[in-house]
Amino acid sequence: MSIMAKSTTSSSFDLLSHTDRTLKEHLDSCYQIGLKVLENKRVSKKLIAKKDLLRLFRQLVYFHDFGKATDFFQYRIIEATKKDNPLYVKQHQGYFDFFAEEKAINARQELEKDSRFGRHAMLGAYFQTAHYGREDLIEELILFKVIKKHHGNLTNFTYSDKNEITLDEESLELLEKQLDHLDFSLYSKILPEGISISSEDWSKVKFKYKDILLPEEANDRLEEVNTLRYFFLQHYLFSLLLSADKGDVMTQNKSIIRSNRIFPTNLVGAYKKHTFCNQAIKSIDLAREEAYQAIGGNAKQFYKEHFFSITLPTGMGKTFSAYNAAIQLQNLSKGNPRIVYCLPFTSVIDQNVQVLAEIFEYNGEDLTHISKNHHLSNPKENYNNFELADQEGEYLTDGWEHDFIITTFIQLTEGIFNNRNKRLRKFHNLTDSILILDEVQNIPPKYYEAIEATFRKLADYFGTKFIFVTATQPLLMPNTNVIELTDPNFKKTETYFRQLNRIQIDKSLLNAGANEDIRYWISKFKEDIEQQPEKSFLLILNTIKSSQNVFEALRCFQNKNCDLFYLSSSILPCFRKEIINQIKQSKKRKIVVSTQVVEAGVDIDLDLVYRDFAPLDSINQSAGRCNRNGINGKGTVKLFNSGKAKMIYDETNLDITVSVLNQFPDIIQESILYDLNILYFNEVKRKIQDDSTASDNILKHMKLLQLEDLADEFRLIDKSYPTYNVFIPFQKADVKHLSYFDFDKISPFKVWEQYQQIFEDFQNRFDRKREIKKMRAEIMQFVAKFPASKYTPPEGQEEKIIIFDEAWAMNYDLETGFKSTDDQTVIF
Repeated sequence: MSIMAKSTTSSSFDLLSHTDRTLKEHLDSCYQIGLKVLENKRVSKKLIAKKDLLRLFRQLVYFHDFGKATDFFQYRIIEATKKDNPLYVKQHQGYFDFFAEEKAINARQELEKDSRFGRHAMLGAYFQTAHYGREDLIEELILFKVIKKHHGNLTNFTYSDKNEITLDEESLELLEKQLDHLDFSLYSKILPEGISISSEDWSKVKFKYKDILLPEEANDRLEEVNTLRYFFLQHYLFSLLLSADKGDVMTQNKSIIRSNRIFPTNLVGAYKKHTFCNQAIKSIDLAREEAYQAIGGNAKQFYKEHFFSITLPTGMGKTFSAYNAAIQLQNLSKGNPRIVYCLPFTSVIDQNVQVLAEIFEYNGEDLTHISKNHHLSNPKENYNNFELADQEGEYLTDGWEHDFIITTFIQLTEGIFNNRNKRLRKFHNLTDSILILDEVQNIPPKYYEAIEATFRKLADYFGTKFIFVTATQPLLMPNTNVIELTDPNFKKTETYFRQLNRIQIDKSLLNAGANEDIRYWISKFKEDIEQQPEKSFLLILNTIKSSQNVFEALRCFQNKNCDLFYLSSSILPCFRKEIINQIKQSKKRKIVVSTQVVEAGVDIDLDLVYRDFAPLDSINQSAGRCNRNGINGKGTVKLFNSGKAKMIYDETNLDITVSVLNQFPDIIQESILYDLNILYFNEVKRKIQDDSTASDNILKHMKLLQLEDLADEFRLIDKSYPTYNVFIPFQKADVKHLSYFDFDKISPFKVWEQYQQIFEDFQNRFDRKREIKKMRAEIMQFVAKFPASKYTPPEGQEEKIIIFDEAWAMNYDLETGFKSTDDQTVIF
């Protein structure tokens, strides 16, 4: 078929892109946004020369919406504009009248035959290949993929369910129909100097892309070069185009897209001096300050390096030290790197954000520079002295555009080991940043090799810096030069552990009662609580049912000058934060029953901890809730075995823990925990990390650009249990016995009414989705997860995202969560 360019439009008219802007305005704005982003970005020549990156990006921008120049797309956008923006119609009345008279009827009739004529991405994806101009088949196909999928998810590069590269007869018919209704001369007006386009390009494209062997040739080439370079190039270009495209559409005030703030070097130090200057100095405070100063000093000395670690016992001020180290590195780095603080669990983010906000407030820093980013967070309404309009907050938050971001490991890894459009939009912003990974031991060892290779390339290609923070430094980067910031020679690092004498671990109970039911352990707990009336207790169980049973059995202590608390992730978020505050503020003796939710980052301190058997890194985290400040004599962490550990944890990790513990006496002093950790992680490396094929598979998918397979393979949380999100519409009478909740301040019924009103007020699904997202954090405060295997939703609500159950009390208790009927329920 010969493309005759039959479709013509007066050269005085402008093609439309959206209901409020022309195609030229959109593309030029996308290009300017991308240039602003790239202005301060470091990209190594090992990935691509900057001039070549800029050229490829320009090609992506000016071809990604080429298909919008067809009469079919113009018909659709004109109809949408007439409905949604009549004022804009008046401003462009001549074009609207011309199109209605000359083109609308035919375009509508053709679309009624086949709605696919209105799509726009595929046409530009093929046409740009005629203008690629470099002899690199993989790079050319990357541009093709990025354009074709810029409104969807990246697929496997060559072998997906369907060959997405070769032009088959069906695709040819579709594209040639579109080209037959596209005005090349009008689109040429849009293009900047140096880019031209002609209908004659189509014959070149057809000649090359009708070759059915092209995908096989590309796959052979990827196997031959065996490199991660193409993976990072594709991710970077895809993320950059998404950011520019959405940046134009979602932002009215383009000045909010800006360089990152470089924070003052004394930001943390000034806050610490002010906050703690009048407090009595304890011996552990001296050690904390010594470590803080050493870490900051070493960060400045070794700033040219890319990998750092902070290895300190729990309660030694790792968070302050990590904040400070990152700021020192930021000030000494080239460009304007943002700081990203990653935590293992959503439940501990609020606490870290609160600490950072207090630091900012004391120093007069703008709090809008901080972004809390996880699946329940709400976008900010202001940024850098600007009030954000409509979707601007969402653009900044989801794209990691803020200066200091607090997020989760899942958000970080989903921005890398993934193929989804929404997840990858932030990728270009996590490059050339300072990434802090707190409690890094929570990353599964089977992924260590893939993580190391990936992080090294992020450093190599983009200058990304990493700070690994933990009390139990795993062997995450065994082949990389990682600078230990407490002491690059590790002598002082070891001393920080050996000089502590706050706690002891008692493992004498491990061999007792393993086959007994929970009643056996309840009797032990009661006996110990009664015999030590001056001590506060924390009891950590592995399952919901066993924790609930223990809590109920210990209610007898509630009125004996004792406060009794229960914590698990099954507790409504609106209660959980208040319970933690109550634990901190209580002046009475405290007994806390919990699941693993207290282990990481929950800043509570009790005298005696009972810990159900778990891998050593979890035991370490539990020990961090015991006598943190060393002011109540010596705390004890008693290990016991309820027999439920294998329901929760990897069996190999448990076996390694048993093996390591057997090498030590029943009473293990804190001063030798360092030795336990070294033994444990060496064994983990030998038995799990080195023997696992998971990392090999992940790296293979990355090198072959098989991104669908990559997303399926990488799972930060191995065990997933299907659940329902159930809204709990409790009333004031239901919470009268819960002193920590103020019903008058916030009512679940009011929140649910607001949620339902959205469905009535917004018929357009995109508008409705946007409004729901705005109140997601608020409504999720009253949502509990019910295990799908134990709960039947009300009739007709099985497929709903959030279920409203008036009979919630049959399955849920406000104080202890989901009413588990057996000991197989493992919601933490």
